[in-house]
Amino acid sequence: MIKPLIFFLSFFILLYNIFPQSISENYKVADWFNFKDAAITYTFDDNCTNQLKKVVPIFDEYNYKLTLFTVTNWNPDWEGLRKAAGNDHEIASHTVSHPFLDKLTENELESELKNSAELIHANIGKEEPLTIAYPYCRPGKLSLIKKYYIAARGCQGYIEKKTPSDFYNISSIICGSEGPVKTVNDFNARAEEAARLKGWCVYLLHGIDDDGGYSPLSSDTLRKSLDYLKNNEDRFWVDNFINVVKYIRERNSLIINETYQSNDTIIFTVNDTLDDNVYDFPVTLRRKIPAGYQSFLLLQKNKELTSKVIQENEQNYVVFNVIPDSSEIIFIKNETVKIKDELKDRDFKSGRLNNYPNPFNNSTNITFSLNEPDVVKLTIYDILGRQVDSISKIYASGLHRLVYYADKLTGGIYFYTLDTSRGRLGVSKMSLLK
Repeated sequence: MIKPLIFFLSFFILLYNIFPQSISENYKVADWFNFKDAAITYTFDDNCTNQLKKVVPIFDEYNYKLTLFTVTNWNPDWEGLRKAAGNDHEIASHTVSHPFLDKLTENELESELKNSAELIHANIGKEEPLTIAYPYCRPGKLSLIKKYYIAARGCQGYIEKKTPSDFYNISSIICGSEGPVKTVNDFNARAEEAARLKGWCVYLLHGIDDDGGYSPLSSDTLRKSLDYLKNNEDRFWVDNFINVVKYIRERNSLIINETYQSNDTIIFTVNDTLDDNVYDFPVTLRRKIPAGYQSFLLLQKNKELTSKVIQENEQNYVVFNVIPDSSEIIFIKNETVKIKDELKDRDFKSGRLNNYPNPFNNSTNITFSLNEPDVVKLTIYDILGRQVDSISKIYASGLHRLVYYADKLTGGIYFYTLDTSRGRLGVSKMSLLK
C-alpha cells in the first residue's frame, strides 16, 4: 500500500494555498516548446490553388502545422480548408476582399474584420479565427483589429525576438521569386539565424509551382526546407502562427506556486493571467528533481504526465508540458517505487497476477490462480495510496478470471492488490480511461 502523504495533508495544503510561495529557482519555463532553440512558422496567403493540393499534404507528411490566411471572397475551397483544419492547421483571416486597410473608413474596416472572422467560423466549424494577416502588409486602425483578433502578421522582413515588441504587427519574411528567401540555402540560413537569436522566424508564402500565385516557390524547395528542420528537430519548433502566439503569451505570464511540500510529495500549480477560453496551449517546464527522488511520478488529475529527465551541470531535471490553469500537479517520490517494483510482470508464490485490457474504459479482467480454495480480496487504491474500492469472494483452487467494473472510479491510474488468508497474491497497476 502506498503511504506518500503525512497525516495532516489537507491542513498544510490549506495553509500553503493561503500563503502561496513562488519557487522560481527550482523551475524554468522554456523559451520555446520542448526547449527548442527557435520557433519556425510557415504562413500562406491568398487561397492559391496548390496550397491545399500540394502544401498541406507535405506538411501532414512531416507532421508540421501551418497557417492559411484566407481571403473569404476569393472563392476559397471550404471543404479543403475544413479538412486542413481537422488536421490542426490554422485557418485564419486575410480579410473579406483584400483591401488596403489603412484606406478604409472605420465602418468599412470593421466590416472586413468582422465578416471575415464570421465567414471562416461558419464554414470551418471550429472557433472563430484569432489572427489576421494584413493585405499588402498595411495595418488598419489598431483598436478595431484588437476587437476581433489577438495577433496580426505584417511583413517587415526580420526574425522576431522571442517576445515580439508588437503582437499586432509580427514580422514575416517574403519567400519565393519576389522575396529574399528563394532557395533551400536561404531557408536554412534564416532558420539558423533564428536559432542563434533564440527567436521566431515567420515565412510568408503565396504561389506554389505553377498555380498563378504571387511570388511563386517550388514545392521541391519547400519540401527541402522542411527536410532540414526535420533533420534538426531537436533545435527547431515548427508550428502554426496562433500556437506560437499563445505559447509566447502564456510563457510570459506564467505563475508557478508550490502549495505543499513534504519529504516525498510536492504539489504545485501552473497558472497564467490570460483567458482560459483562448489560451489553451501547453507550456514546457522543467523542475529540479530533489535528492532522493531516484524514481517518481508526475501526476495531474490522477493521470501520469509524459515527462523526460535531463541533466545539466550535474543536476537532474524533469521536463514536461502542461496547459496553464488546468489543475494542480503532484510530484511524488516513489514510495510507490516499492509498488512499481512489484508491478513488473512476474510469478508470485500462489499464482500469477495480470489484468486485461489495460488501459480500459469500463471493465478489466484480472487473472490469478490458487493452489487451494480461499477468500480472495481485491483492493483498489488511487495514486496517493487511498483505498477507493474493494470486493471479496470465495474461489476454488485453479485458474480464475475476476471481472472488475470501475463504475465508482474516475479516469486515471490506480493500483490494486489481491490478497488471500494465506498472503498476498500480488500488486499491479491499471489505467482507467473515462
